[in-house]
Amino acid sequence: MHIVHIINEPTGGGAELLVRELNQRLRNAGFDSCALFLTNPRNVDLDSSEYCFDLRSVRSISAPWRIRRFLQRFSGERVIVHAHLTYPLYYLAFMPRPSNTTLLYTEHNTYNRRRSVSALRPIERYIYSRFDAVACISEGVRTSLLNWIGHAHFGKRVSTVLNGARLFSFIADRPFASTGLTVVSLGSLTTQKGFDTGLRAVSLAADMVGRYVVLGEGPERDSLERKAKHLGIADRLEFQGWQEHIEPWLHEADVMLIPSRWEGFGLVAIEALSTGLPVVASNVAGLNEVLRDCAAAFLVEPDDPAAMAEAIRSYAASKASHKRLLAGQARARAEVYGLEAMTAAYAQLYEQLNER
Repeated sequence: MHIVHIINEPTGGGAELLVRELNQRLRNAGFDSCALFLTNPRNVDLDSSEYCFDLRSVRSISAPWRIRRFLQRFSGERVIVHAHLTYPLYYLAFMPRPSNTTLLYTEHNTYNRRRSVSALRPIERYIYSRFDAVACISEGVRTSLLNWIGHAHFGKRVSTVLNGARLFSFIADRPFASTGLTVVSLGSLTTQKGFDTGLRAVSLAADMVGRYVVLGEGPERDSLERKAKHLGIADRLEFQGWQEHIEPWLHEADVMLIPSRWEGFGLVAIEALSTGLPVVASNVAGLNEVLRDCAAAFLVEPDDPAAMAEAIRSYAASKASHKRLLAGQARARAEVYGLEAMTAAYAQLYEQLNER
């Protein structure tokens, strides 16, 4: 049995990280696994089990034919093709399917723009029907997907495989700078991530916040910079761009702010918690599954900057002993979502699909 992961590129958000980590861990466990990327815009180094077409764009019309040609090297052998994100989903659904393949798709989010167009629902049902199985990274993702494509025809085909996250080194005590808290956010600069709300929250807690560090890139950067100037916090805002190594940034922060409007899971939250960092986050499906009942997490409604600011203030005002207690509870919650459990769950799913 061969396993071929297909995704847009090797760098980006949680899905890209999942693919590379899962591929390596599967290989370490004895599986014949490889990862296939359509593009590599940052020209990152790939290992011997990773391949890239180096297409100019993930929208290239040659992509499905390149994928099929790649899969032909396994002619006569069983292949589980594991797709991630929209373009691989569509390419695999519409391209002529090799007879030796089993198609698996991982759904990474609770919402996408396609679901706002009801006329696309029949097309999406067809797309998903082309896959032998669909794995969702949280119960919230599974519920939202089945509400979109229908429980009756897809209920048994769609399962939940909880996402895993890297666990970083732990810091129990974080001495606060006299200039104020360092708040960090991480993600693509898009409407989904809600950084406009994050900026408003920081402006309302400006007497407590010395720095607001945003790690990520995206189309909304210019508008966010303008908003920061309008709110009078441009001197506190730091856009640091995409960062391959986020651990140092988490270690120097005091609070992680996740103002997302929707999320499939809470990968960034888990990574932050693993360092002992408290998290202020939107109470949305997927994300709240990870953070619910965690004392180190402050859940507030999305698009509520006042509540986010109040949560930041509440943490800043707490005693040092309470902060140390929260740090320990943050680490304990993160350890529930290690990559080992995720890898084992996917390995079991591959074996089940191989037996069909």
